[in-house]
Amino acid sequence: MITLDALRQVPLFAECSDEQLQWLAEQGAEVWLQPGEFHRKEGDPADHVFVMLEGEVRVAEQVGNQELVLATYGPKTLYGELPILMGTPYYWASGRALRSCHIWELHKDAFWQMLATIPAVATVILQTMAKRVQELQSMSQQRKSWIESGYPGCRAGP
Repeated sequence: MITLDALRQVPLFAECSDEQLQWLAEQGAEVWLQPGEFHRKEGDPADHVFVMLEGEVRVAEQVGNQELVLATYGPKTLYGELPILMGTPYYWASGRALRSCHIWELHKDAFWQMLATIPAVATVILQTMAKRVQELQSMSQQRKSWIESGYPGCRAGP
């Protein structure tokens, strides 16, 4: 089980009490990945959120024969929350380890409970989500422009 000190080092949990951290530690699970390993793949059930404790993961979506990098997450970063917050049943992108990773996973039911019972965490997560949604919308608009302009490698329609 993850230590309270490890969770305490994640800025998202900076305002949590020892009791809240203990509850979180009991709810989550640790995962270790080697470079090149997938963490989750596009189409997998969106049933967890993740905190990168150490390492780096790249999240990318397959668009035709091109890989569109959506984000790269490093240490002490929450990711994977958007599909759950948006009610999407599956991850729309894949995460692959760029370096050796130590990841803490929290099941979506515990995630929702955390949001309901730890307001300081909920505030940070919602602010982060708003920024990420804006970034995804911007990327989507850019991709649409590329497709409409006949950008090499992209095509409109089947």
